Amino acid sequence: MNVEDGEGLGSSSLDERIVSAEAGLAVLGYRFKTLESNVGTLEPAALEGLDEVKADLSEQNEEHKEGLTSLELKLTKALSALHEEFGSKLFEVMLG
Repeated sequence: MNVEDGEGLGSSSLDERIVSAEAGLAVLGYRFKTLESNVGTLEPAALEGLDEVKADLSEQNEEHKEGLTSLELKLTKALSALHEEFGSKLFEVMLG
């Protein structure tokens, strides 16, 4: 190394930067591995939760369908009763 030419000073500074950059990359690599592990752990749980939500929605849709069918039957019975009553009143008026 020739200190007068500045080669020794620049080389040392460059070496320090390289070591620092390598250390930073090692930390970054560790963090990426940790993140990948966390995502790998959370993904199945999230998918399971999504499946549960879908099942709940499907169940609610079935309950709504059953409720609508029940209301439709009640409405049909009520309309049938009104139709019969109207028919009997009309018959009474015609016989009158």
